[in-house]
Amino acid sequence: MKFNAAQLAFLSGGPSGSYDREGRLWANRLAPGDAGNPEDAKERWCRLRGNLLFLMKKPGQSSEAVEVFVLERCHVVPSSDGDDAALVIKFESRDRDLYLRAPSPSDCTSWISALRQANSERLRNRIRQLRRLVMEITGNAETGSPEREGAGAGAGAVLVPKLPKVEFSLACRELCTPAPERHLNVVVHISVVNTQELSLAAYSCTEVVEGTRDPLFLTGVTFPPEYPLSEDTRVKLTVYDVKDKSPETRGFLGYSTFSVGDLLKSKEQQLTLSLRTSDGADSAGVVVVSRLSMGEMEDGGVDHVAADARGQTCTLVCESLHGTANDKDSSPLVNAVFKNPVCKVYRFQTVDCKWMLVREQMAECTLSFNIPKQLLTLYIQEDMRRIQELKDLGELSPHWDHLRKEVIAHYSQVICGYQETLTELNKLTGSSFKPSCSKSEKYLEFIPINLHTQRMQVTCPKKTDACYDVVTVGAPAAHFQGFKSGGLQRLLSRFEAEKKNFSTAYQCIYYSPEHTAKAREVLSSVAQLQPLICIQADQLLRAAQLRSPDLLKGALKSLADKTEQFVHALKDELVKSALLALHTARPGYVTEGSPAVGNNTPKSAARPGEDGPAP
Repeated sequence: MKFNAAQLAFLSGGPSGSYDREGRLWANRLAPGDAGNPEDAKERWCRLRGNLLFLMKKPGQSSEAVEVFVLERCHVVPSSDGDDAALVIKFESRDRDLYLRAPSPSDCTSWISALRQANSERLRNRIRQLRRLVMEITGNAETGSPEREGAGAGAGAVLVPKLPKVEFSLACRELCTPAPERHLNVVVHISVVNTQELSLAAYSCTEVVEGTRDPLFLTGVTFPPEYPLSEDTRVKLTVYDVKDKSPETRGFLGYSTFSVGDLLKSKEQQLTLSLRTSDGADSAGVVVVSRLSMGEMEDGGVDHVAADARGQTCTLVCESLHGTANDKDSSPLVNAVFKNPVCKVYRFQTVDCKWMLVREQMAECTLSFNIPKQLLTLYIQEDMRRIQELKDLGELSPHWDHLRKEVIAHYSQVICGYQETLTELNKLTGSSFKPSCSKSEKYLEFIPINLHTQRMQVTCPKKTDACYDVVTVGAPAAHFQGFKSGGLQRLLSRFEAEKKNFSTAYQCIYYSPEHTAKAREVLSSVAQLQPLICIQADQLLRAAQLRSPDLLKGALKSLADKTEQFVHALKDELVKSALLALHTARPGYVTEGSPAVGNNTPKSAARPGEDGPAP
């Protein structure tokens, strides 16, 4: 990564009021998955400015910066070591994590909030909010609406006309070689010139084409509609000769610039530009810029470029990290479900010299987090109902009451874990994608790994378009729970074995998986039939009040059918054994001198078929 050391030093040494947050922290780098150790952390003065986190060499404000971190494509989470004053910054690039410990838990919370706000996506969201506020204050349509251009003029706002998606391909011809025997390995870097600020911003680059003076580049350039582009925007193309495929050994061949307006207004949809050397005197060759019309199929618009490629494949790849592959896919519903799309476009020349266009789009799905959060909420509600059902059993003997308290405590602990995970998930913003390097994180254990959607649309002349949708997701596994060889089935088997061998008291209420499934069926049937019987009874009462014999017969028949099903469900052996075990668990049963439910409980009373009382 290139950077200006002098500019970074200037940014890190400004006055205290110029930073979003600064203070004393203990810092340490960790391998992914490792827990932080406060003893290994070094005390440093830290400064946050925009999306840059500076770590000073010493804990004093006047110290110089020794490290700087760019807070993009990363996650800021509390430390998993149980320290309330520590946090960890996890990078999606699989770089080492950054462990930070604050002087107090309150300082740590404040740092977490500030660090999560320090990224370009947050900045874009703030800009959108400010735009909406401006439009509301001026009484115009909401920012981004179709009326935005005309409404802004009435309010005196200076608005740049919205351009369509601008996409183009690149090819070079007759490049000059430094030496006659030299075979060029050519790459083109694309930059955007800011004429107002007189600055140059790197945008993208092509792939390296080896061994030719006339390369046809497969990687194109895409400027989506939301990119701040105007007809006056100038694009700079810089051509390099890469030696040994290393950026450090590249040689400058030439450069050229053009305006977006020239490309859009060109009748041929193409610009042929001369490459200039650094002194601007000599011509180093030619670069051809060909505009791509995404919605149209040309029958040979770039045949002459393909002919000069000397055997190169005529596949064209256009890559964008900003927009969608098709404007029709930009509906509010699609944008609400999919985020951070990556768009690629390929063109293939067919046997009849036509061009087939293939659009491919890959995007993150917001449901990756929304559905697990809803599932956790349902888990919490379900376990809370179970706790209430245990409390509704009423007074029990000391032995059973102790077991009930243990089960309630277990459910309460599980609920706390769910609530803690749900709280942390609600704090996460930005990307809706869980990479495989985050599979062992505690708060992401319910999030699917590598889940993303892909759509490929194929357009061919005089043929119907075809779409292919694919959903990709990593294999589900309980990584945080110690999932290793043997799989989840081994964990479940071990859980069942531990339930059997935990204690003699626990064995008496043990249910096998088969009996548990049967008990759920019985409880589900009872839960469905009970309200139906009440409804049928009300209908029978209304029929009696109306003194209608026909209504009475129909209501009585329906009530008899539902009641018969209800009685049949209650005749199950599991229900009988559960009711008997519950009766023996009452304090009155123990005081009457009957044997308590425990190691010596009669099989007919407490353990019919290795079962215990119903929960």
